[in-house]
Amino acid sequence: MQFLEIKPYIFKIGTLEVRWYGLMYILGFLAAYLIAVADAKRKKLPLTKDDIADLIFVLALGLIVGARFGYALFYNVSYYLANPFKVFAVWEGGMSFHGGLIGAVLAALYFGRKKKIGFFQIADLITPAAPIGLGLGRLGNFINGVGRGIGSLILPFIAAAFLVTYPEPWNYLMSIIAALLFFIPMALLSFVGCKTVGPDYNSVKETLARRAEELRERNGRDGQ
Repeated sequence: MQFLEIKPYIFKIGTLEVRWYGLMYILGFLAAYLIAVADAKRKKLPLTKDDIADLIFVLALGLIVGARFGYALFYNVSYYLANPFKVFAVWEGGMSFHGGLIGAVLAALYFGRKKKIGFFQIADLITPAAPIGLGLGRLGNFINGVGRGIGSLILPFIAAAFLVTYPEPWNYLMSIIAALLFFIPMALLSFVGCKTVGPDYNSVKETLARRAEELRERNGRDGQ
């Protein structure tokens, strides 16, 4: 007996489908923008809302391109070598977390170089939103019926209560909860990091260099 059936699309017009999975991406990027705006204001960084909007756009582009090419490279390279243009058929599915992470890091480095902002300064703004994006992504997986895990024999009532066509709904729910709970320590680390070593990589590098020079001078005096 099927208690609930979730279609992968919100609505469709002819062959055009607006999918829940795409909505999860949009919500994740929106969350990243709102968190980054609030964080930049709190840390008094020289970034306007337009700057942060540009940052989120560049990161989104890097993440999506990286996730798609990462999927082709890590999971089905022989197929995409034989059908190279299929890599652009994103509507057929296939995104890689590893590729998305690499793409986002490269995009952040590009943006930082262009705007003359330290990489870790950007990371401090964006990282707290990552667990929210991951949780929303797992919710999209749940609706799409991908990344299912194995069947549940221990808690079959959970499968019955949520969706019997998904062998392991509990796997999705725990992943979503775990990802969202990571938001708390990530946000705290971002806040504490801002108050200690500072968000800019250059300031950390200069501090370490200064400490090393002080240590060399002290050792020199002790040796005399």
